[in-house]
Amino acid sequence: MTYEIKRSVEGLNPLTQLFIETDFDDAQFIAQHYEVFSISFFDHVLTEKEYVKASLVCYADVKNNPIKKEQFNNIAKQFNTLYNSLYEQASRQAFVALHNFLVPVISFELYQRYIDNALKERPLCCLLFPSLGCFIRTGYDLTHQCFIAKDFALSSKISAQHVKSMVIDVGLNILQR
Repeated sequence: MTYEIKRSVEGLNPLTQLFIETDFDDAQFIAQHYEVFSISFFDHVLTEKEYVKASLVCYADVKNNPIKKEQFNNIAKQFNTLYNSLYEQASRQAFVALHNFLVPVISFELYQRYIDNALKERPLCCLLFPSLGCFIRTGYDLTHQCFIAKDFALSSKISAQHVKSMVIDVGLNILQR
């Protein structure tokens, strides 16, 4: 899958250019260019049996159940805290990849809406933080992937260990690939 730039972006950051060129189906390319780990509400990859038995694995499970809605909202707060922290560390400079377009985030409110919709899987997106050298690929079942670019000499580049520490601090879990 490739992305088009919806608005003119001068002087693309190397991470943004790499993201545009990334084929997410090419495991060798991913391993060569990124350190990848999953961020999840769950502490392990669910088996099929666990998945079926779980009362809440995605927003669709909430339906009209106020208890599940509250539980989902608490989980969403954890993801929001993490992603808002990354947004602040990136000096509020981010892009969202949505429907094959790469769009600059123009306001915090819009950024928040992208996250809220992604957590409900309506639709999923990628959150790019070019100055940090990382991006998040939102996913199904309250599990997302974090990609940290290798071999980038950005002075503000964030380390995988720092992101993992942030994940743990907000109460989410790290799942290694």
